[in-house]
Parts: sequence; structure tokens; C-alpha cells
Amino acid sequence: MWSAYAVSEAGSAVGAGALPLLAVLVLDASALQVSVLAAVSGVVAAIAVVPLAPWVERHRKRPVMVAADLLRGVALGSVPVAAVAGLLTYGQLLMVAAVQTAGSLVFAAAGGAHLRQLLPAGWRATAASRFETTFWTASFAGAPLSGLLLTLLGTTATIGVDAMSFLASAVDIRRLRSPEPLPAARAAATSRGGVRGWVREAGVGWRYIARHAALRGLFANAMVLSPPALLLPATASAP
Repeated sequence: MWSAYAVSEAGSAVGAGALPLLAVLVLDASALQVSVLAAVSGVVAAIAVVPLAPWVERHRKRPVMVAADLLRGVALGSVPVAAVAGLLTYGQLLMVAAVQTAGSLVFAAAGGAHLRQLLPAGWRATAASRFETTFWTASFAGAPLSGLLLTLLGTTATIGVDAMSFLASAVDIRRLRSPEPLPAARAAATSRGGVRGWVREAGVGWRYIARHAALRGLFANAMVLSPPALLLPATASAP
């Protein structure tokens, strides 16, 4: 699981600036369009982060993590394919940015919960420190490496490298062999009644944030000022 996190973070750090650069170089996007492309991640995070939680809670975590990796890998992989074929559009880039963010949120939520299943309480602080170190190392080294790859390979190939990192992460998650327990919330969620129960659980999450001034302030600050990627390591490695 640690290697899966490391390879996906390294790929994300390398490909961080490739989508907006591709929009400018290939699609001749305006400054407003580039800004909207960057804002899509924050909007998706704000809308999806709480409603997705009940869904993640009632499913086994490894299949959810693998699905999130594959979805992100396929979405990013579609960009260089479309660019080479001359079919790339700005709308596709917006969709890819939204899928990336949603997949990252789902992976982080499932990963944090699964880490608690994998490790006893005494090891969780060690695991959290390794995840944080990995994240900041990837962030620190990713920018210059990204610039090098963009110069040598171009934007489409760099995005392809990012896509492959998610596929490699999915392979690592599939290599986990310890048994995963059935989610305790599944039976209760089923008895509450499908989509209606899911909507009710999502509403509970939003109301919980709305009732606490500190949580409201932190949530607003995170959505306005923090890139979504910076919010994920703490979630993914929380004990």
C-alpha cells in the first residue's frame, strides 16, 4: 500500500502542470479557461467529499481504491490519445480534471480506512509519518522533474507517465494478500434503503460540518486556499 501511494504521488507530482500547459499549447486556451480548469478540482472536492463518504464506507476498500486508480489512469490516458488523434477538446480536459479530483478523494477516503484495518494502533503513527514523508518528497522533487520531462518528452507524454503511475498503483493494491473484512456499515446501509439512505447519510455529514463553527471555517479555508492534493495525505494516512 505504501508503494502504491508512492508511485501515484510521484506520477501526480510529475504531471501536475501538464494539463493547463497542454490547454495553452495545443488548444490555445485563454487565461480564463486555464483558471476554470484549475478551479474544477476545488469545485469537485467541495461538492463530492462529503456525499462520497457513505458510499466508500459501505464497500470493501481495496476494490474501491483499485477502481479509483484505474478510473484516473484511463481518464488521463485518454488525453494523449485524443491529442495525437487531433480530437482533444477543452471539455475533455475539464472532465479529466474532475475525474482526477473525485478519484483522489475516493482513494484517500478508502485508503485511510483500510490503513486502520491493515495495521494495529501502535503502528499507525509510523505509517502516517512514512506517507507524509513520501508526499512531501514527491512534491519537492516533482516540480523540477516535471519541468525536465515536459522539456524532453512534451506535455502529452508527461500526462501519459502520470496515467501509468495510477495503473502501477492499482497493481500494487491488488498485490495485498491479507483478508479484508466485510464493511460493518453495509448491512445497516442496506436496511435503511438504497439511495434514500445514502442521501440521508450524506446530509448528516453536511449538517455536522454546518453545526460546528471551527469545522465550517476549516472547510471553507481548505476549499478556497488549499489545492485538493495537499488535503489528501492527512486523510489517507490518518490513524
